[in-house]
Amino acid sequence: MSENAMRESLLRQNATASVEAELKMLHGLMDAENRRARRLTTWTWVVWCVWFGVVVLMFVVYPLLGRKKPAAAQQPAVPAAQAAPRDEVPFIGVVILATVPLMLIAAVLLPPAGIILLILQILARRSATLSQLRVSVAAIDAQLKLLAATQTSPPTDSEKGPD
Repeated sequence: MSENAMRESLLRQNATASVEAELKMLHGLMDAENRRARRLTTWTWVVWCVWFGVVVLMFVVYPLLGRKKPAAAQQPAVPAAQAAPRDEVPFIGVVILATVPLMLIAAVLLPPAGIILLILQILARRSATLSQLRVSVAAIDAQLKLLAATQTSPPTDSEKGPD
């Protein structure tokens, strides 16, 4: 049996079932890679938006909250004998003092995490694109296999071999 005749008989055996199973598996892999790329994109956006929010909070909102009103506008004029010394810190000051270290840590740690996620996202997108190309080539190959299986060419004299 020549190589071409063997090839045709193998293609005719179970060409459609094996090709469809292979294509289904490749589509599943491609979908998994696309989901992974979307997840990385979402996390990258979240990290950079949180970092931007922290920076805005630290440099815009906190300075505005920390500004004190002029002393004359805060309290009406009270005789010195009636005014009691106030040692309490306003609630907003406590919140600012408690969150500033957390904000500084977030402002320092989020950019490297965002850069790493961005690199992983780029690589995942590239892998997903290559996977899509592989699936397209496999689909074309499957169509060629099916065409080859349906078109049976009669063997030529050189392929028949000696009888």
